[in-house]
Amino acid sequence: MIKPRFTGKALKNHFDYMGWMYILIPIVLAIFWSLAYSVTQYRPPEDKILSFYMVGNSMDQEKTDALAAEVAPVFPEMEEFDFMPVVLEDVNDYQNWQRFTTLVFAQQGDVYLMDAEVFDSLCADGAFLPLDGLVETDIDLSSTTRATDDDPEPHVYAIPADSLYGLFTNEYFDMRRTVLAVMVFSTNPEESVELVQWLVDNRAGEKPPNFDNLPEKKPFYPENLAIDMPGGTAP
Repeated sequence: MIKPRFTGKALKNHFDYMGWMYILIPIVLAIFWSLAYSVTQYRPPEDKILSFYMVGNSMDQEKTDALAAEVAPVFPEMEEFDFMPVVLEDVNDYQNWQRFTTLVFAQQGDVYLMDAEVFDSLCADGAFLPLDGLVETDIDLSSTTRATDDDPEPHVYAIPADSLYGLFTNEYFDMRRTVLAVMVFSTNPEESVELVQWLVDNRAGEKPPNFDNLPEKKPFYPENLAIDMPGGTAP
């Protein structure tokens, strides 16, 4: 029987022609194990995930993570808290606007903190859960009480967040002209309303000394902007 000879020249030729395999194999294995881990990793069901999206100025994810950790003891039945900032300061920021509308159209998120002008555009299409009598507050709710295309009876659809100064001092979020609203597609409506109540109770705070000196907040979008929601268009 002929025995193969492993000479230096033979090995050199082998690595010259087949060396790519030794690079490719670890990469393929790494991808395989990554996919296998992603598939088998435990993911809580939607009704065990409480989501809160703060739509507005850029802010540190660590701030929303800290807020989630503060809220977590209030909701021991929840397994995950998806709290995150959604940067959207101007409608002309098309990339972030697309991200925001994708979240809404994909029915992601339970509670949104958003600009009142965006709320106005989405509310007519029935995007929000009525909050009549569900949140105890002294905040004037007249600006967020209205009828919708689906329900001619006026209801409270959001809580104005202008006076929740703790959002400014604790999370460095510009809450001027913003509202808190629960999405109608929320898989956790009761917990979402409870989260809104918690924010109203725990993020009121005192007005910061420099608050009145902040630059004026410009209108969010021009009058001719329309947001297409599933089932209709809001002017």
